Amino acid sequence: MRTILMASALLAGTLASHAQADQLLANSLNENGQNKKDLKKNGNSIRYAQIGPQMSWPGGDGSNYNGGALGIGGGVEASLLQLNKRMLLQGGLLFSQQGGKTMTYSYNPGVSYGEVETTRRLNYLAMPVTALYQTKPRQGFFAEAGLQPALLLSAKEEGRDLKDEYKPFDLGLVAGVGYQFGRHIRTQLRVVPGLLNIRKEQGSYSMNERNLVASLRVGYVF
Repeated sequence: MRTILMASALLAGTLASHAQADQLLANSLNENGQNKKDLKKNGNSIRYAQIGPQMSWPGGDGSNYNGGALGIGGGVEASLLQLNKRMLLQGGLLFSQQGGKTMTYSYNPGVSYGEVETTRRLNYLAMPVTALYQTKPRQGFFAEAGLQPALLLSAKEEGRDLKDEYKPFDLGLVAGVGYQFGRHIRTQLRVVPGLLNIRKEQGSYSMNERNLVASLRVGYVF
């Protein structure tokens, strides 16, 4: 009888231990699942459209630019990979209107001859890939850094097509800061210094010209 009681007590203890372990496992799984849901819901995972003014200053050795030019930039960006609750990897597709002021000679027979300031426009399709850190999920201050490949769409000055003078590809660094107001509105300041010479060699004459762009944009988060 004592043996039966001891066996029963041992079996009951074992079943209780298993039940407690099962409950702990279930709680752990529920907690992990909830954390994943919270991360997806409250994390930085975002998609947004943006637009705003930007200044560009192409320049370098042998460059004939006389100053920067005001343009416009905008497009869409979205998270590619959620790293943790406050960090993500994001990519985008942006139109970037760049260029600068140049001095050219103007000759109007019998009227005038001299230098005239004109604007040279370089339009790019930019594809930034950046790592973003936000102080709070989907709100507050954020900072970003990364690389921005870009394809040249056009290069014109006073109606002249200058695309053959420029290389079709550019690559720049990206550094930016911004602030997100609630879940939908965000502002962003971004600087993109170019890493590559964007000019083609013209015979024995060559320039070392690089892009530099600073943009201020307003975005809407979906």
